Amino acid sequence: MIIRKVTGEELLEAAKISTVAFEAPNPAIDNDKEQYLKNIMEEAQASTKDGGNLRYATFDDNDKMMASMVVIPFTAYFDGKQVPMTGVGDVSTLPQYRRQGAIRACFASALEDMYKNGNVFSYLYPFSYKFYRKFGYEQSAQTVIWRVALRVLPKTGYDGTIEMYEPGADMSGFNKAYESFAKDINFMLKRDDSLWKRRVTGFSPYSTNQWSFVWRDDNNIPRGYFIYKLEIINGERTMVVRDLGFDSPDALCSMLAFLHTFASRYDYAQIPLPEHIPLDGIIGEPCFGHISRTVEYTGMLRVINVKKALRNARYDGSGRFVISVTDENIDNNNGFFAVQFTPDGAEVTITDEAPDIETTIQGLSRLISGSITLEQAQYYSGITINSNTETLKKAFYKKPLWINDYF
Repeated sequence: MIIRKVTGEELLEAAKISTVAFEAPNPAIDNDKEQYLKNIMEEAQASTKDGGNLRYATFDDNDKMMASMVVIPFTAYFDGKQVPMTGVGDVSTLPQYRRQGAIRACFASALEDMYKNGNVFSYLYPFSYKFYRKFGYEQSAQTVIWRVALRVLPKTGYDGTIEMYEPGADMSGFNKAYESFAKDINFMLKRDDSLWKRRVTGFSPYSTNQWSFVWRDDNNIPRGYFIYKLEIINGERTMVVRDLGFDSPDALCSMLAFLHTFASRYDYAQIPLPEHIPLDGIIGEPCFGHISRTVEYTGMLRVINVKKALRNARYDGSGRFVISVTDENIDNNNGFFAVQFTPDGAEVTITDEAPDIETTIQGLSRLISGSITLEQAQYYSGITINSNTETLKKAFYKKPLWINDYF
């Protein structure tokens, strides 16, 4: 089995594998192969950071491509900082090569490169959580999907102004509102032009069922935005919000008041939010099915570099603890790490001291992301707390956590 990065015309072969693996036919592959190859080559270089996207593939002894996956460089917010994080996508294998280790080989090469390239984290959206745990990934963020009758949204008039996006318009207002929202939430991406294009390109408000609005306050400062589409769900006209952001509860309330003006056109709004934002606290009328919510798992996180993750984390006060980490895929992450921390930062060193806490890389990904508290950790396999509990509570606690970009 041969593993290598692929470029050029081999990208077309990888695209063919993807269409088969995901049962998603793409007529352009047969009808306009040259143009399609040009398009995917341009897309592969859309990100200039670290040379753009990287496509890994495995080949059999006859140089037949068996499987491939793409690794996309991003910048993510983590505990008030910006850190490099890769997104993994399009993990696909031809049916005749499944269960032969082709994807495992891709991950072995990709994870090694991620570490060498200085990444702190990696993120992916799995078809199976169990499958990707083999490569060190673990369940991370959750999305709360709120289903709200528009008639119970705040009725008071909204302050400021609402501006609808039109094709070719400046997106800077959307991005400013997004960053004010995303910067304090772990693993939200710092969006560049290519990420915004995914949200709006091809979605004209005049020819599609998607609309985008930015809200500005009385000082003309963009402080919130939302993007929604029309869907008929169970026979009801539903405003399905695809994306939103806001810098404060007041900004959210103003946008909800604007949504209320659609009550004659829509029955319900479907609003995705991170779990730390309680929409029912604003609306306050749960009777008669006016409000309901469901929780969805939103992908898997992996710590790529233990030292960097521990060094960049935010701690609640000061203290010192020793953590033992086991990583079956990245050897440099294995060992005992002493963490001396203050509110201003942390120093991380290798030690041979007895650990206060022992964890797999999957468990560390849960803990350091803020998806669980130390008290909750006892319910998860792979985490053992030995001592120094009060100090560990300052290191591992619930944090705002979400991601609303897909790759």
